[in-house]
Amino acid sequence: MKLCTISKWKTPFFFITLFFITLHTCLVAQEASWPEPDPLKAMKMGKLKPKWLTFDKFEPDTSADAILLADIGDSEIQFAGNQISTLLTIHKRYKVLSDLGVEAGDFNIYYPANGGSISNIDGYTYNMLEDGEVEKVRLNKKDIFSEDVNENTKSKKWAMPKLRAGSVFEITYTLRFPGARVLDWSFESKYPSLMSQYEISHPKFIVLALVGRGNLLEMKKKTDTYTNNVLLGGGERSTIDFERKTYTLYNILPLKKEPFSTALSDYQASLTFILKGYDWPNGAYESALPSWEKLAEDMLSDDDFGKVITANARYKKWIKDKALDLSGNKDLAHAMKIYHTVQKEFEWDGRYRRYKRRSFSELFNEGKASSGEINLILTGLYRHLGFEAHPAILSTRSNGEVFGTYPLFNQFNHNICLVKVGDQYINLDASDKYCRFGMLPYESLNGSAFLLIEENPQWIKLAANFPQIESTMGSVGINDEGMLNLSLSCYYKSAESCRMREAYEEKKTNDNTFVKRAFFGKKSDEISLDEAKVNGTNPEKPFKIDCKLETDAFIDQVGEFIYLEPMLGTGFNQNPLSLSERTYPVDFARPMQWEHSISFQVPSGYEIESLPETVQMALPNKGGSFVFQSMQSGPFIQLKSVVIIKQTKFEPNEYGNIKTFFDHITAKHGEQIVLKKSTK
Repeated sequence: MKLCTISKWKTPFFFITLFFITLHTCLVAQEASWPEPDPLKAMKMGKLKPKWLTFDKFEPDTSADAILLADIGDSEIQFAGNQISTLLTIHKRYKVLSDLGVEAGDFNIYYPANGGSISNIDGYTYNMLEDGEVEKVRLNKKDIFSEDVNENTKSKKWAMPKLRAGSVFEITYTLRFPGARVLDWSFESKYPSLMSQYEISHPKFIVLALVGRGNLLEMKKKTDTYTNNVLLGGGERSTIDFERKTYTLYNILPLKKEPFSTALSDYQASLTFILKGYDWPNGAYESALPSWEKLAEDMLSDDDFGKVITANARYKKWIKDKALDLSGNKDLAHAMKIYHTVQKEFEWDGRYRRYKRRSFSELFNEGKASSGEINLILTGLYRHLGFEAHPAILSTRSNGEVFGTYPLFNQFNHNICLVKVGDQYINLDASDKYCRFGMLPYESLNGSAFLLIEENPQWIKLAANFPQIESTMGSVGINDEGMLNLSLSCYYKSAESCRMREAYEEKKTNDNTFVKRAFFGKKSDEISLDEAKVNGTNPEKPFKIDCKLETDAFIDQVGEFIYLEPMLGTGFNQNPLSLSERTYPVDFARPMQWEHSISFQVPSGYEIESLPETVQMALPNKGGSFVFQSMQSGPFIQLKSVVIIKQTKFEPNEYGNIKTFFDHITAKHGEQIVLKKSTK
């Protein structure tokens, strides 16, 4: 990557400003050629062009273990008397490029247990033999296995036969779903795809909205109509006008997962179809979507949602049975007491849910509940004890974004509580027992939530009020044996204190092991601590670790020179952003700050040969900054590094800025202090 503009001024330090970078103009790359896919008419099951067996190099992504030569889906709504069903026929053809690519031939296909099925499973594996002949092996029906996953879901599993690097295989099957369904389509998969095509057919009176995600600029669209004489209920036949839409996309590279992102499905090339309504032949239109107000009304009147909040008798009995002291003056201290009580009394079962799924007796007796159950109980307790409190539904970061235009309940998978304390409204999520009062867990920070208030349901922004702050301080000396004597302390503040407290309690290691890993990461196995201390039981206070040790891990003596790693393994040793180009946002969720302040004592008989140069950098629009200072003060070297991220979300056209920012930090943190034997 070329950096478009860097300005430097050398005074006691030089100042770098990273200006706006447009990836298309600054990224120097030569586009690799894609192989030409087979025409669809040539995609006949059981027939393969030999060229794909000799094809062994995929230039656009040389790391790919397999590629999809074709990925074809055909969805159609069918009528058969009183039975309406939706068929999805799949035809996939793969080229295996490496031994790891063999796993592309492992299939586990799920379908509904009630009214669903999978049929017409057929597949072939093709291999080139030493004599140049093509071996074709058919999937044996005996190698297809059925499984009852749960009461609602079944699956069929199989593995394609005789796969190895160089093989080509193809598979086809048909899924049947009960009722008229509008099935979505993803053009992206785990592997690069030469061509992906989806055809969807439905009666014209069904009105759909199409939401596209990812890069669909090159997608080809085609629409045609046809009539079909179908058998309706009562044995009558009727001619219905159908609409068939075909969507085709070529040369699709899958997104690669990188830190600081929400669900990749938010940015992968895909189509989502939303049933808007019915445009009946008689001219009448019937909407299939409720309003947001109607959605809120339905949820607040539901026995397993809104009525959980108003079950005052249940909360009164629970408080009495548990002998809980939840008295107070409806002030901040009272609100915090209620919040921490729910955190303590209920353990999250690891599932995100919107509704209450178990009885009050089970929840109160077992003390284990889903995320939605915990927060509904929290909201109900606040109301029972005199606070104004309301539920809000959201989609977690790993579940993906919500289409705010369409009031679809199934977009949401979680709820939180909004409580009024004094004149302030505070968002709470008690499903994470390590979160401070007023701090939402990382997964809940997905932009916005829909607040369910009887009179005025509305969208609210979920602000990250608690930054992640890590502050390391230390003193370093060098003894006569050439070893470093280190004394280090680290304060984890705000949101970072909660993360570290969780890591400490969940990993259940001794203090020595935990402190080593927290400070030194991958180098912890090379290090032995003389002292280690952990202090962090109070969820509303910083989490602190201390250690003392003697080590040669960060010092190297060569002749008359001593080379020191000034960050002592605690800084950025590699850039967390490694992609040359990123087509989805960098989303930190919270502001972040990393501080290091370390004092080195120069040993007697040595003098400073060189220090890392002081530098200061800033991201555009005050999105972040980096300050690195090193200076001599008598027999000491004072080193300070401060990295601040204020802007929590960087769009793809800003990726060059934030990546270059971390490139400079990583390089600076890797520089050394050099000492030389004194000639005086």
